[in-house]
Amino acid sequence: MENDKLSKNIFSLKYPERFSCNVEYYVEGHSVLLVRARDNFSDETLYIIFPWVIYISGALRWNGANFSREDEKCLEVIRRFQLIDELSINNLGHLYHMYMVDTGSFTVISWEATLKTEKPFIEK
Repeated sequence: MENDKLSKNIFSLKYPERFSCNVEYYVEGHSVLLVRARDNFSDETLYIIFPWVIYISGALRWNGANFSREDEKCLEVIRRFQLIDELSINNLGHLYHMYMVDTGSFTVISWEATLKTEKPFIEK
């Protein structure tokens, strides 16, 4: 990890620029987002799960899977858009992280981001 404020290429993909990504689905009731990332030069398909999502911004499809984690700006965005109340920010704010693609085309705030090699089952 580069530092506590910004972590780049958090999934340690060798060639993140070769991937095409799309939002596979979002389960609002469970606040779970699933992103499919497909390598354009091989048959490799990866899945990224974002649980406890409170913010999504950007395109539904984009190129590149170079995700970074930005913790410093996360609380700024939570406060600016009043995504959770101030009491919850004080108690739970440290659990949220902002994940962004380096092209700026997609941003999500959730508790974590998990990379899977097989499509996970997420109850809808």
